[in-house]
Amino acid sequence: MPNAQHLDIHLKRWSLALLAALILFSTSAIAAEPSAKPVAPEFSPEDQKFYTEQVKPILVKHCYNCHSHAGGEASGELVVDSRNSIIKGGDRGPAIVPGDPAKSLLITAISYKDKDLQMPEKGKLEQADIDIRPEWVKRGAPWDK
Repeated sequence: MPNAQHLDIHLKRWSLALLAALILFSTSAIAAEPSAKPVAPEFSPEDQKFYTEQVKPILVKHCYNCHSHAGGEASGELVVDSRNSIIKGGDRGPAIVPGDPAKSLLITAISYKDKDLQMPEKGKLEQADIDIRPEWVKRGAPWDK
């Protein structure tokens, strides 16, 4: 039959093992918890001006009717009136991948190169308006504040 000292040693070992497991579990759960709101990158005044003067007017004129909170719709679950929403995308996935126009569905849609994905539905944008979007995405999709 084990003596009291032997039982005390085993109890301390089990207590330490349990404490270590609890600490490990709690810190990994905290580290894995997503932040409530993504941190928006800082954009230069030049990039913000590029968005405000070159990109936003095209979005407002050609996209907001079907893809904005203001328009009261979100066709295909895509909303383009905030940076987070346009990155999140809709039913088909992210609309833009900041820094990578080739992976951005918005660029594919407005270029009319894919017969199954063409936006706006009413007709192709002017080429100058199409050409602005890849530059915007390459810059990281700057947004105004």
